[in-house]
Amino acid sequence: MLLLGIHIMKKARWFKLATNFPNQTFPTMQDITAADAALIKQYQDYMQAGNINAAQSVLANIANHDSKIITADLINSILDTCVAIQDYYNVRYSPSYVVSETQPTNQQPTDFWFEVTGVTT
Repeated sequence: MLLLGIHIMKKARWFKLATNFPNQTFPTMQDITAADAALIKQYQDYMQAGNINAAQSVLANIANHDSKIITADLINSILDTCVAIQDYYNVRYSPSYVVSETQPTNQQPTDFWFEVTGVTT
């Protein structure tokens, strides 16, 4: 009997993903209000000037800022969650290819079995 198993190797990461997958949650984004406009302008001005501390102070004064302003932290969490989902499904659903005369009893739903016929010993 000839068996052939092909598996995708998992690549090791040297960094930790910025996600809590599978328990990651994201805010429902909201529109800004007229009252937010002046503070957001001030926040953007500080960020463009490189004054991060002042920008963070202004950001804290914007009601529900976590759901109104897209920050690098939010984008990093979204991207890293996408990578974690890809990793999860690559490991879970990486198919194996089995070539044999009889169908394996432990074949997974995503595995492929190729039956060998007409083999004589």
